[in-house]
Amino acid sequence: MKVKLLLLVILAIIRICNAYDGSEAWAELERIEALRSSDPTEFNFKIARFEEKADKLNQEELYFLLFLKSLKQMKSGQLLPAINTLEFIREKSSVPVLKNKSLIVLINIYAIQREWTKGLILIEELFSISSQVNNDPDLFERGIITAAIFYNQVEEFNLGQEYASRVLKSSNSNRNICISRTLVNESSIYLNTLQRTNTLKDTINLCHSLNEHIWENLNNTYLAIYLLEQNKYGEVVDILTRSLNSVEKTNYKILILEYYRLLAEAFFQLKDYSSSTSFASKVVDNTDSKTPLKPLVSALNVLYKIEKIKSNYQKSLLFLEKYSLYEKLYLDDIKARNMSVQLANHRIVEKNSTIELLNKENKALNLEQSLAKEEAQNKSLMIIILILIIIFTSLWAYRTKKTQIKLRHLAEFDSLTGIHNRRHFAKKCKMSLIHCKASGQAVSIILFDLDKFKSINDSYGHPTGDWVLKNIPKPVLDATRKIDLFGRMGGEEFAILLPGCELEQAREIAEGIRKGLMQLNTKESGFEFTVTASFGVTVSRISGYNFDTLMKHSDLALYESKHSGRNKTTVYSMPPTESNDEIESLK
Repeated sequence: MKVKLLLLVILAIIRICNAYDGSEAWAELERIEALRSSDPTEFNFKIARFEEKADKLNQEELYFLLFLKSLKQMKSGQLLPAINTLEFIREKSSVPVLKNKSLIVLINIYAIQREWTKGLILIEELFSISSQVNNDPDLFERGIITAAIFYNQVEEFNLGQEYASRVLKSSNSNRNICISRTLVNESSIYLNTLQRTNTLKDTINLCHSLNEHIWENLNNTYLAIYLLEQNKYGEVVDILTRSLNSVEKTNYKILILEYYRLLAEAFFQLKDYSSSTSFASKVVDNTDSKTPLKPLVSALNVLYKIEKIKSNYQKSLLFLEKYSLYEKLYLDDIKARNMSVQLANHRIVEKNSTIELLNKENKALNLEQSLAKEEAQNKSLMIIILILIIIFTSLWAYRTKKTQIKLRHLAEFDSLTGIHNRRHFAKKCKMSLIHCKASGQAVSIILFDLDKFKSINDSYGHPTGDWVLKNIPKPVLDATRKIDLFGRMGGEEFAILLPGCELEQAREIAEGIRKGLMQLNTKESGFEFTVTASFGVTVSRISGYNFDTLMKHSDLALYESKHSGRNKTTVYSMPPTESNDEIESLK
């Protein structure tokens, strides 16, 4: 009877944990996830829209939303934040599906980072929990596909082909078939077992029909590699140039660099050295620590040979030295991959041996302890049930509150400067204006915009521009009071609401901020320049207590500052055409 009661409690807890499964929000999040490779732009747009209603989501739905944000971070190259987010979900989520998905993406990131040992360890963990998602064939297959991708990355193409072929035998998902065929094609190219190009072309057509453009164009690269080996250089150029624009729009650097590498090689063989140099240089210019070394090694080799043909021996020697350096790094990376595979295999053998030994010991111990444990378990069963319920409820409430606080902060504050964002600033200002109007207090508003901010970005780079924006709050907070509201309106535009502050005092504060901005020590950014801004000021005595009107009038004054030479403070004055009645209506 007690065992039945415990089972009922556990089942009730499981139902609570899985309540997400049929929710409308969960279904919408799954639809957004499906856009991740077929329509990246729409994927990013819908995530941003969904974040606006984050406060209406339950705990597991919030984890799902965080998971989608980690996919976005990975696509944009923010790998460390993505890893932290995925590890958080993996630790906190009680949903096997979400844990499984997080593991899959982590494995892909470790492949990008060339953290081969970590990736292989996670593949082992992924397979160990795969039985928990047997009721989701698509996710189960994605786990196998992830392993196939990783094994191809470490150049264990036989294993990669084996796992991808396993999906092809049983899958009913056209997308998974498209990906698995692509992986089989990749393995066949590097194992020299591809029999005919129609295999590649059929996969290209399938992926194209599904709008899976990344996988479609990966097959184009394998077809190009095959044709290069057949000395069909003109066909390579035709195939790759037709789809180059589509590839560049994906912003998927690994694929883009592979396109450039193959085009550089094909044009070199066609003796079109100008085009070959152009594409090889693009590889060199766009390679970073997150991209594979192979395209860079190939591009440097092409540039070396071209300069040698042109008798530019100094340049040729320079490229040869770089080629030798990066070729060694590439070969070292291959050795590291092989070592990681060997270590992983050794770890699996050692683990299996340890498990077998522990199983034998456990059997003996279990026989001795089973009688004693049974009596103790029966006595404490009801206490354990109550403790579990209390702990579960407390943890759920704590985690929900913690997540709500984090999301509220994200929704109300600008991530770069740490001050109010536009929406929250407007909300706080409207509340303050209502209070000030009721109590008859004057309210001033300052609107300012950084002068020639675009030229700072263009001249010194966006990191320098970000440095400027991060340092804007210091002179503002030095010049204002604790009761004043400060927010970022967007881009390089900021606003300050000053309750109980008359126009002249507001103008003095604006001037103080303006001078404080000019005194910013920009050497800390790595460059030396002067930060200036144009200010517009108005007061409720002129513009009334309507937030939009105050903003409009301060914006007009700001425009006058810009128009009359920038780095000025202009006070808004009511145009003479407006009557006293109109002024009263504004109030």
